[in-house]
Amino acid sequence: MGSLMNERSQMDSLYARYQGFLAPAARIRVGESGRDVTAGGAGIDSLTVSLSVDVPASAVFSLVNIYDAERRSFTGSVMDQLYLGNTVRVELGYGSSLERVFTGFIYSVNTEFGEVASVTVTALDVRRVMDSAVRRGVVWRYTTYSDIFKQVMEPYRKLYSRIVADSTPVRAVDLMMQNESDLAFARRLAMEGNREFFVHDDVVYFRRKARRSPAVTLTWGKDLISFSRESIYADETVAVLGLQKDSREAVTAQAMVKTDASVRQVAVGGLIRSVASPASDTREKAAEKAACLAEELRRKKQSGQGVC
Repeated sequence: MGSLMNERSQMDSLYARYQGFLAPAARIRVGESGRDVTAGGAGIDSLTVSLSVDVPASAVFSLVNIYDAERRSFTGSVMDQLYLGNTVRVELGYGSSLERVFTGFIYSVNTEFGEVASVTVTALDVRRVMDSAVRRGVVWRYTTYSDIFKQVMEPYRKLYSRIVADSTPVRAVDLMMQNESDLAFARRLAMEGNREFFVHDDVVYFRRKARRSPAVTLTWGKDLISFSRESIYADETVAVLGLQKDSREAVTAQAMVKTDASVRQVAVGGLIRSVASPASDTREKAAEKAACLAEELRRKKQSGQGVC
């Protein structure tokens, strides 16, 4: 599909591009040279790729045909590449059409001796390293959340190719104190700056929250084997509270959160969720913050899953 973040596709064109989805294919590249892991004669016995906007993405694969019974050792040309910390890139697709969907590092290597000898590798994306890096009492002196975010990501540049960051307003913040992991701090920056933070493949996103058109539309009975949807009750008001910088007068803004228009109100007078936001020093900023928080809460009340 090219860029999963930007392209919009029709199922008919995807059927044509991927030869009717009849022949699944995968390629695993290891190291900075991008060597195919099967180049030394290894076979991919299994591969599972898990992508998420909330937790580190992972790729778990098992290799066979890499053990020399006479020498009683694994093939050096393959094992030499499977060292902890080495880069892993995974491409998935059908037939000869492959798209890269994962970039990460080797987190664990497990050798198994059963009916056949095999090696299972677990690779995780940059967020796993960020979760291990905890900083206490660190003060960041920048004027925008996006600038702080870029500085936080700097030590991890080996695991991503670029950052897509929508700039936050200048002088939105004078300084920020960090007393958590880099991953938790990046999430806090995103929340304070009204941005969404996630990683896809080797691109880090710190982008403006907005309603976006779907990448593709799937139809049950045609493109989906099964599909389920769940809706959870929500009927409340998000109230953002801030202070003007000069006058120190209160700044407030509200936004409604409803699962859908048919929801019946349960609490008389309605529920209010108050959120303090030091960066909301104008009515416009408070309104933007309230709208973003309301949209985030609304998304969590609707979920669905399907099998293609």
